[in-house]
Amino acid sequence: MHRAIDQLGIELDLADDDLVSDAVLIAKVHKPDGGVSVVLRVSSGTDWVTQRALIAVANDVDSDGYDNL
Repeated sequence: MHRAIDQLGIELDLADDDLVSDAVLIAKVHKPDGGVSVVLRVSSGTDWVTQRALIAVANDVDSDGYDNL
């Protein structure tokens, strides 16, 4: 299995004292047979409530441009 996230140029700028507690990854994957799928993975220990909240807030951040909660 390849872990190609680094190849996509995704970066997260953090201050030295910032701590990432949870993460959600949503990816569009193209299969060799021409199929396309969407996959979702969460960090270890992330519960479903936090997962749903992060997805909802990400939509707001994308729409409104804010990033401070």
